[in-house]
Amino acid sequence: MSDRKAPALWNREIVSRASIESFTKLDPRKMIRNPVMFVVEVTSVLVMFTLIRDTLAHKMVLAGFEFQIALWLWSPCCSRTLPKRWRKAAARRRPTICARRAPRRRPS
Repeated sequence: MSDRKAPALWNREIVSRASIESFTKLDPRKMIRNPVMFVVEVTSVLVMFTLIRDTLAHKMVLAGFEFQIALWLWSPCCSRTLPKRWRKAAARRRPTICARRAPRRRPS
């Protein structure tokens, strides 16, 4: 048994690297491989544009509704990419422990 502790998952380096990599994963050229997620991403961008437009026009009733819709649309896009990137960033930082095994002897 080893006394080494695994690095904390909420480490600043892991979270920052995972966040950056998850946002690069939102590139439409990469999202087009999954048509459903691509449509969700495009729709969420359109809702964000209408949210900004209505906020600037002081239509707060519409802006509140559109904000809720934008949150619902962005959540699957971000929840799909962030945990995967988080695990990969944590795995890169985790020290590898390799136990050397004795070579097997072949029967003669």
